[in-house]
Amino acid sequence: MNKIITALAAPALSLALCLSCSSQNATPKIDPDQAAAKQYDTINLVAKDSGGQVQMKVGQNLVISLKDNPSTGYRWETVELDESILPLLTRDYKQRDAKPGMVGVGGTLTFGFKAIAAGQTSIKLIYARPLSGEDDIADTFAVAVEVQ
Repeated sequence: MNKIITALAAPALSLALCLSCSSQNATPKIDPDQAAAKQYDTINLVAKDSGGQVQMKVGQNLVISLKDNPSTGYRWETVELDESILPLLTRDYKQRDAKPGMVGVGGTLTFGFKAIAAGQTSIKLIYARPLSGEDDIADTFAVAVEVQ
């Protein structure tokens, strides 16, 4: 009787060990929609994207990066945006690397938005000197946004 139990137990134990090893090495299954959503949570735009259109989903982020140089007196300002659909959450300037003591070095200004409601809005930014009026606009950036 012991020989029968041993004869039956050995293959069962081997099978159990093989199954546990193969499950540890198995590739986890990822829902393709979830993987795509994680990959595309942020849409990045630069100056050449001005004049275009963007389609987003609620919850996605939009980042616009533009050349900036505050030492000139010019600055990027938001002049058109429906913040009930796509509020501006961050505004971050990063100066380019430069030798110590250099002044007037430009950099990049990054605007961060988050889609919070479905709808359509336009983002219009102008690069101008504050209080100088519309005659002193050096650059513009505009994009139409549809949030689904």
